[in-house]
Order: sequence, then structure tokens, then C-alpha cells
Amino acid sequence: MLATTTILHLFLSLFSTGPADGLRSTAPQYLTLESAQEHLFAASVAAIAHDVDRDLLLALGHHESRYQHAAISMEAHGKVSCGVLTPIPTYDRKACAEATASPLAGYLVGARHLREWIDACRGHETCGLLGYAGGWRAIRACANGPVIIRPGVDGCQTPQVFRWRAALIRRAIAKATAAPRALS
Repeated sequence: MLATTTILHLFLSLFSTGPADGLRSTAPQYLTLESAQEHLFAASVAAIAHDVDRDLLLALGHHESRYQHAAISMEAHGKVSCGVLTPIPTYDRKACAEATASPLAGYLVGARHLREWIDACRGHETCGLLGYAGGWRAIRACANGPVIIRPGVDGCQTPQVFRWRAALIRRAIAKATAAPRALS
């Protein structure tokens, strides 16, 4: 029933700019109304397909690429990560083709990768987000305490940063889609 309700909501949102206005308000320098609609749709489909939180996917899209679906980020040891969610570092730039083809393709690849990490962590979302951000190395390092990646920044707080932005997005979308109040 939840999937049916979600799909109906997704379909109806295609005819409304409210949710996209809400998402855009969280990153107006990176999103137009049209691109916000595209990212919202793509994240919604990927969230349903891989049973992950849509707003968390949008938060990852902001963090990883500032919503640039064709992003290619340089990683350690000559690897690259590709797509809006830059999920899997690789040496093979040709492997980027799938993740950078469109926002939908990028969200699907990233959502699948996030689901794999959450499953590998036996359903523990914080562990899954750490794995998504830095693999088993990050999970092991954070088990021993803070990992300072630059002055004042603890890499082990990455899951909380993702959740904070997801909550910001959720609130902005809810506010933008709330029914107007009747005048008294």
C-alpha cells in the first residue's frame, strides 16, 4: 500500500511545482525549478526501486555533486567517482557512462550502492552511510573514535551531515506543499 501511495504522490507531483520549489529553496544556486523537478522525480523513483529514503538521496546529490548529474570527481590513487551521487570509485572512466547518463541513471546507481551498504551493515543506516562515504576503512576507523579529515571536521559525522540535509529538504518540501491557510 505504501508503494502505491508513493507512486500516486510521485505522479501527482509531476503536475505541481510545490515539491520542486521546496527542494530548490534548499540549494537555489545549484537548482532551477526544472532541474529540481528532474532530481525530485529521479530520487523518488530510485528510492522506491531500492527501498531507501528519497530525501537522503537528494542530500547525497547535494553533498556529492551539487546536483550535477554528469559529475566526475577525482579520488585517491587515480580513481574517479561519477554521477550525481558519485557512488563507486573506479579506474575505468568508461564505467562512468551509466552513472552520468541522466539524473535518473545516477540516482538509480547511487541508491543501489547505498542499499548494498545498508544491507552489508545489517540494516544499520549510520554504518551504511559511512560505508557509502568511505568504505570499510571509514567504518573501522570511526569505530575507534573521531577521524579528523581537516581541522574541526570529523569524518565520522558524515552520516549526521547527510541526515541534517535530508531533514532540511523534507521540511522545505513539506512547507512548499502545505495547503494554504484560510484567512480568518
